Amino acid sequence: WVGTEGGLMRIQGREKKYFSLQDGLPSLNIYSLLEVRDSDGGASLLAGTRGGGLARFKGGTWTSQGKDQGLPSPSIYHLKETRSRDGRRWLWAATFGNGILRRSLAREDAPWEVFDDQALPNLPSNVILRIEEDRRGLLYAMTQRGVARLRFEDPQDLARPTSVESFSLESGLPAPMCNFGA
Repeated sequence: WVGTEGGLMRIQGREKKYFSLQDGLPSLNIYSLLEVRDSDGGASLLAGTRGGGLARFKGGTWTSQGKDQGLPSPSIYHLKETRSRDGRRWLWAATFGNGILRRSLAREDAPWEVFDDQALPNLPSNVILRIEEDRRGLLYAMTQRGVARLRFEDPQDLARPTSVESFSLESGLPAPMCNFGA
């Protein structure tokens, strides 16, 4: 799979298939791709888009999730799957202006949770470019104003972020703005 600003291409051996708005994509600007196991055991390809929300390719068909289906942000820069210490699987989405989104992968209709600078006061920006996880299970959000490390310390809910440690110019970053792919 190759995501571009002009749609999506699937390459299998010598076969190439281009997907566009006519095929069901909600936007031609594809920012992130992630294959996940669905609650039924099958696989889906998720595509984060600019302006079109989240697209899902399953069984040869595209469906999309936008504001009308409960997605809080139309622009998804990055998608990340994690497993919490209690074994639950989560889908995290980095957004343009809406902070970090998360939902359970146990149900395809699970609601989205929003972690923005209101819910997590030390989050340096609501423009999140990328989300990564370290070996200890801590999440790092790369933002327009530095890096945020999310901590999970609530014994009642091991999957919920409880605090943020921010890294900025003052703490040694060479520049405040992170990049999409690094």
